[in-house]
Amino acid sequence: MNGTCSIKHLRQHTREILDLVDAGNEVLITYRGKKKAKVVPLSVGKKMFENTAFGIWSDRDDFNENSKKHVRNIRKGRYNDN
Repeated sequence: MNGTCSIKHLRQHTREILDLVDAGNEVLITYRGKKKAKVVPLSVGKKMFENTAFGIWSDRDDFNENSKKHVRNIRKGRYNDN
């Protein structure tokens, strides 16, 4: 079940609205009859952040140093003379 409620109803009945969301429902919030927001359960909502680069070098065995140091060494010739 998905529902709609006004911002006033949300203020007065926050716990009830959160119970609906906990049960897996989406609730559309309106202000003066206009749609303003949607409250969705976290498990249903869009993932906010996904770092696709995380762990891409975890299986590399061609260097024995940490990734920051490795990248610094790769860039050394291009960005500085040290």
